[in-house]
Amino acid sequence: MKKKEATPIINTACVLLFVAFVFLYLFCFQDDLLIYAQHILSGGTTVYNPLVGAILITFILGLVSMLSARVFTNNLFFIPAIYHLPSMLILASLTDVEIVENMEESVFGNTWIVSIVIFVVLLLANRMMKGFPMNSPLNMTGLLRELTINLAVFLAMVAYVLIMANTSEKDHLELRDEVLLQGRYFDDATQVGIKQEFSSEHMTTLRAYALGRTGGIGEHFFESEVVGKSEALLPTKDNPMLVMPSMPIYSFVGGVPAPGMDAKECLRLLNKRGQLRTKARDYLYLSCLLDKNLDGFAGYLAEDSTTMANLPKHYREALTLYNHLRTAPKIDYSTPELDADYADFEALRKNNKNKVLCENTVRDAYGKTYWYYYFFK
Repeated sequence: MKKKEATPIINTACVLLFVAFVFLYLFCFQDDLLIYAQHILSGGTTVYNPLVGAILITFILGLVSMLSARVFTNNLFFIPAIYHLPSMLILASLTDVEIVENMEESVFGNTWIVSIVIFVVLLLANRMMKGFPMNSPLNMTGLLRELTINLAVFLAMVAYVLIMANTSEKDHLELRDEVLLQGRYFDDATQVGIKQEFSSEHMTTLRAYALGRTGGIGEHFFESEVVGKSEALLPTKDNPMLVMPSMPIYSFVGGVPAPGMDAKECLRLLNKRGQLRTKARDYLYLSCLLDKNLDGFAGYLAEDSTTMANLPKHYREALTLYNHLRTAPKIDYSTPELDADYADFEALRKNNKNKVLCENTVRDAYGKTYWYYYFFK
């Protein structure tokens, strides 16, 4: 191999790895975060398209790599992976996006400072390598050695991008949920965070809305982790939306809460004034269940003259619990199957004296029931 000439096989492999990584990283992993960044930077006036954005950014970073190759080919020709380092530094800085409290703050972190320092060090290293003899024999051993070195360099750059960029599971899942809801993919939105067993107060807001639109609150809401009480049902100043407007949720329930009014009071007043939307009736029941107010829940059911035989799963569980805890319940409800399950639940809860072991045992058997939420959350 002549001096100042990288092995074409190694160079081609590095280019293909670079293009594949950048595109997939942007399109499959950081797409929601970039949607958020553009939303903040544009004041909500423009929308980031994940496919177009991934293609455009990959193309631009590819041009940067081509320019870098012309700079570093004289002295660092034997590590063609390093040609892509400036592009990777830009990529890390571009995806170091922070969730901000207001749209006037910068969404980008301080990764760009670290990237500039690394770039300066790279320039100095390139300068110091000038004149060094770097002839290598063109044989299988030399090719494998070059491949190993370049692969190690490329993996180090990938690690830098992943370490410096925002990889917060919380941020990604909340943004993914909002993007799906904004696109009216309600069924898909109900599944966000399920596999990761993740939740937050904001996810409770989004999950309630997604299940409300699909009619699944009473059947599925407590099947996943729940964080927050009834105040988490509607967006607030302390629990704001990130990219999706709050108005679709307010429109779904039938009104906007007054400043300082919590979700439970808002839903109560909407119901009292007859403004609560029919499809949002589950929000009223759910506000009681989240606050473990079984009397209020039973009261609303009695007020609605609901047919007990058609109740969703969580409502039947709540009524079973209510009838076991109250000597004079407003609604008499009993089914042999649920009574037997509740007796088993109580046996598991009371017979194990170790608190941690008890909770784990009950969760394995009844973790997707309202009973588990009521006693352990």
